[in-house]
Amino acid sequence: MAENTIVLVVRCASRKVVDQINGILSGAGLPVQCTWIAALEALHDAFTRIKPELVIDVAEPGHEADAVVALRDQVAPWLPIVVSRSSISSAEFISSGIMSFTSP
Repeated sequence: MAENTIVLVVRCASRKVVDQINGILSGAGLPVQCTWIAALEALHDAFTRIKPELVIDVAEPGHEADAVVALRDQVAPWLPIVVSRSSISSAEFISSGIMSFTSP
């Protein structure tokens, strides 16, 4: 891995999403290494072993973004998380600790 490579962890249900994110960022000239994490349980290891610079959490229905934020707060509180989901209630947004939100 090159010294200036941006290390990302992408949590989502499908490897296809990770490949799309990698393709977009690489196509823009950014040297990225995307690691796919499907299960919440694997995030702890990813935070400590991979040491990502950014987490992208692509939320599916029934997916709990606040669990990702809580784990990050315990293991790597300095680590930024981008959450992408189709919708979120105001109450869930406030209670989850999410600082910003994107929607397709």
